[in-house]
Amino acid sequence: MAATLIAFIITLLILFVIGFGLWYFERMFAKKNGKYSGILMPILFFALSVVAIVQSAPTTFSQLQAQGYGIGASAATLVFSFILTNIPTFWVYFVYRRTRKRLGLKAWPFGKGSADSNDKNSQNSK
Repeated sequence: MAATLIAFIITLLILFVIGFGLWYFERMFAKKNGKYSGILMPILFFALSVVAIVQSAPTTFSQLQAQGYGIGASAATLVFSFILTNIPTFWVYFVYRRTRKRLGLKAWPFGKGSADSNDKNSQNSK
């Protein structure tokens, strides 16, 4: 019982360190002025999750079919796995969006440049 508790605490500590590291590095990248700086980590995590799901799909389908489950159970398992593997993607993208917003910059998929440059451009055109 005590060994299980210690293992659980160590696991939580490791997850906290990983989460903090992701937060730190994503903030560091998102603070750079480049158009695509900071968005690279969310794209890489998304690509890794897609690769993981694509690689596990044949095994998942064959194992669940051998146990007598249908295609619906396999699809639900893959969707749930896709959501779980994208937790780091959501985390770093949230940090990216929040950091860019605090700096007055727009996040990559939703706009170009900074909010200040867009305001100056609209004032110059009047």
